[in-house]
Amino acid sequence: MKVYFEENYWSKGMGRKPGEKVVIEKEFVWDCHEWRIPALYLCEEGVVVDLCVRIPRGEVEEFLDKWSFERRSQAEEEFNEEEIEQLERESPFCRNFRMQAELDGRKMESRGWCGTAWHPFSETEEAVSVTEEMLMREYGCSKECGWYFCRAYFAGAGEPKSGKPSSKERGMFRQNSDKSSTWERGMLKQNSSEPPFWREEEGRKNSHNLAITFEKEAEQYPGPHFCTRAGDRGSRIRFTYPGDGQVHVLQVVACEQGQVNETSEHDKCLGKNSVTRFPANYLELYYTLEPELPEDSLFIKDLVRSDPPELKRQNSIEDAEVSVIGGADGPTAVFLAGKWNDGRPKDHIAYPRASRMAIRPFHKVYPRASRMAIRPFHKGYSSLHYEPVESVEWRMVFRVKEESGMEVQLNF
Repeated sequence: MKVYFEENYWSKGMGRKPGEKVVIEKEFVWDCHEWRIPALYLCEEGVVVDLCVRIPRGEVEEFLDKWSFERRSQAEEEFNEEEIEQLERESPFCRNFRMQAELDGRKMESRGWCGTAWHPFSETEEAVSVTEEMLMREYGCSKECGWYFCRAYFAGAGEPKSGKPSSKERGMFRQNSDKSSTWERGMLKQNSSEPPFWREEEGRKNSHNLAITFEKEAEQYPGPHFCTRAGDRGSRIRFTYPGDGQVHVLQVVACEQGQVNETSEHDKCLGKNSVTRFPANYLELYYTLEPELPEDSLFIKDLVRSDPPELKRQNSIEDAEVSVIGGADGPTAVFLAGKWNDGRPKDHIAYPRASRMAIRPFHKVYPRASRMAIRPFHKGYSSLHYEPVESVEWRMVFRVKEESGMEVQLNF
């Protein structure tokens, strides 16, 4: 099996040199599941780490009984966002975590990851592919249970914790004219004949330590719905935050209609395609929370999706999907995804200049009992529509983060 830096399982490498395989076979238990790191791959640009997570057969059967293949097949067309979030939350194959890595005490830069899954019923669902079967064979995974596969990429991108670089770290750093250490992109100098940091010197075997920290991302949970109309103010909605069980009150301060200004011609160009018209109308919600919640613990989203932009199609792209990114983050971007005629994926985001709206709490001065007080206000934005928005049904989405992390040491 050939593995390339920043290339997914299905990539052919496009003439690039594959990484050098190092067998690790590290096993550990985290997040109530058995994990394996069967191997890592040393590439000139950095390190690729392969992970396998064992999913017990009972978990797979319980999930498939509730979310059948036919039901999941309708998700994109018929599910609303709450149902999609529930599907992802209950799927044993959606592992919500992130990784950080340090090589020989130096922090590495995460360059992303890709994932896929296999389960004993894959063939009946016509979900199995050559890739999943290849991973099962390569890493000797049992077919009595399900498996989640993850491939992560790390490149050198940090300063050493202390001390000077050792001789085995040569090729990872260079000294600027001001004598300060900086990283080159990846693990090598550009256009350098120096060998990669992991290449063994003649007559000497180098040893390295890769420390990987696993951390769970915040989980999303659905909250109550409430409705507002343009001009509303003063409404109070009580809710319980699942993170601590405490009762909070959301008070509507204002609800105003808004409109995205006309975008530039540059923003309307999506490759060789162009958007002829954007939906521009939205409803803006101002509210307070009492007591306050930690930052990013609550999002207020529109229950319905934005109207799609009108796209002028060209022959160079097929099956494009167009949507507007709105909701809690504000009407911030237009997203176009699809495939070129040669099968290459295509995506592009155009940002309307006048619609970049912050969602951080802001402060406003207002009179109360003959004195001036300062209180934090929060904002929420509805989806975008062509017609003026009169009312919106909002939904609360809670994010709860569990303090559950683990560090795994790999020596090679």
